[in-house]
Amino acid sequence: MAARLAAGVAAVLFLGGVAPAATAPARSGEIVLGFAPGTAAEQQAQVLERFALEVVRRVPHLDQVLVRTAGRPVDSAALLRQPAVTSVAGVARFRTAAAAGAPKDPAFARQWNLPMIQVPEAWEVSRGQGAVVAVLDTGVAYETFGPYKKAPDLAGTTFIAGHDFVDDDDHPNDDIDPSAPNRPAHGTHSATIIAATTGNGVGIAGVAPGAAIMPVRVLDATGGGDDDQIAAGIVWAVDHGANVLNMSFDSTFDGPMTRAAVAYAASKEVTMVAATGNTGRGVVGYPAAYPEVLAVGAVRIDRTRPQYSTFGALGDVDLVAPGGDVTVDQNGDGAPDGILGHSMANAINGFGEQAVEGTSAAAPHVSAVAALLVGSGLARTATQVRTALVASALDLGPTGPDPFHGAGLVQARAALTAAGAPPATPGTPPSTAPSSGLSVQSEPARVPWAPIFVVSLFTLAACAAVALTARRRS
Repeated sequence: MAARLAAGVAAVLFLGGVAPAATAPARSGEIVLGFAPGTAAEQQAQVLERFALEVVRRVPHLDQVLVRTAGRPVDSAALLRQPAVTSVAGVARFRTAAAAGAPKDPAFARQWNLPMIQVPEAWEVSRGQGAVVAVLDTGVAYETFGPYKKAPDLAGTTFIAGHDFVDDDDHPNDDIDPSAPNRPAHGTHSATIIAATTGNGVGIAGVAPGAAIMPVRVLDATGGGDDDQIAAGIVWAVDHGANVLNMSFDSTFDGPMTRAAVAYAASKEVTMVAATGNTGRGVVGYPAAYPEVLAVGAVRIDRTRPQYSTFGALGDVDLVAPGGDVTVDQNGDGAPDGILGHSMANAINGFGEQAVEGTSAAAPHVSAVAALLVGSGLARTATQVRTALVASALDLGPTGPDPFHGAGLVQARAALTAAGAPPATPGTPPSTAPSSGLSVQSEPARVPWAPIFVVSLFTLAACAAVALTARRRS
């Protein structure tokens, strides 16, 4: 009966607690109509004609259709009485986590987030070559086209052709929000955390610099996107070869098209990663709330949860990753503790390094570590990737999984080891590792004192026996 319940959906962003009752769809005059699986196209057309509904968007493989109501009220109860119709819903609205912090001086060594999650050690095994990460976001500054320019720190990054589901074209370029011109372009910032060109003398290092980025624009310049756009982007990315989907946005509403698209991606064993949200309250947003999606919260330099990071009941949060806190300077480097990315603000071509905070910045770390796993060939499917990430996470807070940190802090090198890579060689940092200058590092290796003690006693006993034998012979 619940599957047939009609509900309108209002546009919201990171509203914590219980979602208020919605009375209108996010886009006036449009609804999402769900049909029973296997409903013939002719039967669908009969329903649409009977209720004077016009198709706005169909997403392949999904049983939901976005329709326009011709500006007049629709009798949802009458629609639900049709044998082929299973649901009637408003258009869920998704938005990015607000990026905080003004542009900062470029400083590669300020990427305290890399050693915290064992990225330099992981590069000994994988840099993500062969993995494709779809960045479902506001677009990416990936090409020089018309007024748009390619971000300098993406000059050597591999790109796979993407799509723009906001403007419905093949140029998913990132744009500046005119209402917040000083805010870094969200999608480009996320993409550079994942796979900024590394070792080129420009900007920052990406967590998985060998991975390919597939830009899929599902959010407009203000950071907002609707249920059908999100769903279409997910399905398109899956059908075009993405191994990992990064979704740094959320909604308090469960969009039926997005829910179905997530189920489709899961059926294809594509790894999905999403931000839990920035309310700081105990209700994880969608799509992170779907069980098929890895829900990622944030931690600060001291590995504690920042006030903004949304949590949930036990099992709602899967992992945490560096999300930053621009209100503090815990490592004493003279700058707020944000997550550095290479992006633009004020002008489309005004690129530079900018530090932000939020679960939107935490999620790309997990997506990038997933790309390291896929690229290594040790974990290709979503099930294998999830198992390696969760099993290797650094436990934080109370012992065992908890509502705030899930399984714990993602650990790149440990995840590769959990998937089958040889253990890291202790005391031998890779030559490509950046110097962080931080007091907080990955967990130090523990010296096996007990075996050393036993071996020492055995050696002393052997020496004593030899000496005693020599005395007797003399």
